[in-house]
Amino acid sequence: MNSYYRRRELNPEKKGGGFLASKWSPVTPLSDQEYEAMLEEKLLRVEAEMAIIDDQINELRAADAKKASQRTAEEAEPKSA
Repeated sequence: MNSYYRRRELNPEKKGGGFLASKWSPVTPLSDQEYEAMLEEKLLRVEAEMAIIDDQINELRAADAKKASQRTAEEAEPKSA
């Protein structure tokens, strides 16, 4: 049997969150509101990154279109010999 459950059986009146209440625990309990706020922050960060990437894609497409139009203009010019 796991020692955690064995201790719980020996002290059933002891309540306090178990290992999550320990100051040494790397895990902290979150309320629903705290978790929701954390997820919204992460979502905003991802949406901002997506907007930056969309801007970069649009810049690259505009640069590519500009190069393509310059190439077609050069090809259309009569060559002087």
